[in-house]
Amino acid sequence: MVRLRVGADVHFVAVHEDLTEIMRAQTALRDATEQLLSAQEDERHRIAVELHDSTSQHLVAVGIGLANLRQLTARKVSTQDVIEDMSRSLKEAMKEIRVLSYLMNPPSMREGLVTHARRFVRGFGARTGLQTRFSALGPLQAFDTQVQHTVFRVIQEAMANVYKHAQATNVSVSLVSRRRGLEVCIADDGHGIHGLVEGGRIEDVALGVGIVGMRSRMAQLGGQLTIESSEHGTIVTGQLPPPPKRGAPHPASREPAGDLGILQPASPGFT
Repeated sequence: MVRLRVGADVHFVAVHEDLTEIMRAQTALRDATEQLLSAQEDERHRIAVELHDSTSQHLVAVGIGLANLRQLTARKVSTQDVIEDMSRSLKEAMKEIRVLSYLMNPPSMREGLVTHARRFVRGFGARTGLQTRFSALGPLQAFDTQVQHTVFRVIQEAMANVYKHAQATNVSVSLVSRRRGLEVCIADDGHGIHGLVEGGRIEDVALGVGIVGMRSRMAQLGGQLTIESSEHGTIVTGQLPPPPKRGAPHPASREPAGDLGILQPASPGFT
C-alpha cells in the first residue's frame, strides 16, 4: 500500500497478490521431496539386506572353495600364486560389501542422533580399519527427527567418501548444538580432494553424487555444506539453523553431551 498525493488530494494505492497457489505448489514440492527421500531410504535398506544375506554368502562359499583348492594344489607353485591373488581380491570384495551394506542400512532415530552416530562411527572404524573419533556437545535432541536423520546421512556419506577416496588413516566426527544452530563436522587426514588441494574453487571441481546429495539435503532444511581440503586432509562441515521456538524448552530435550573432545574445524591435519 502506497500513499500518493495529487495536488490537495491524498490517494492510497493498494496492490493485492494471491499467493495461495504458490504456497500450495511449495507444499506439494516439499511433500514430493519427502516421499522421494523415504523411497530412497527404503531402497537403500533393501539393497543392504540383499548384499548381506545373499551376495556376501556366495562370496563366503567361494572363499571356502578356494581354501579347499589351495590344499589340493599345494605342490603347484604357479597355481598357488593364482589362488593367492584370487583370495586377496575376494577378501577385498567381502570387505567392501560389508562396508557398503553397513553404510546403506538406514537406522532408527528412536534412541537419538548422538547414540546412533557414535555407534555408527565406531562400527565403521571396525569394518574399514580406519581410526575413528566421535564427539558431541549440546542439546541435540532439540532438533526434530528429519533434521537428525539428515545429519546422520551426511555423516554416512562423508565417511563413505573418506573410505573410498581419501586414503586416510584417521577420521573424526563432531556434533555441536549452539544457539545459532547445529553443526556437524567430518575431518580426515587423507590426501585431499583433487582440484581443491591446488587452490581451486569448489564450483570448478567435478563433485560426485554423494556430495551433491549432502548439499541438497542440507539446503532443504535451510542449511549449508562447506568443504575445505588440502594435502593434509579434508573437512566437511554442515550447518543447520536452530529449531523453531515452541514456548519454554522441554527438560527432556537435552541429550547427554558425550565426549567433549571436539575437533577444531580450522585444522584438518592429525598429529
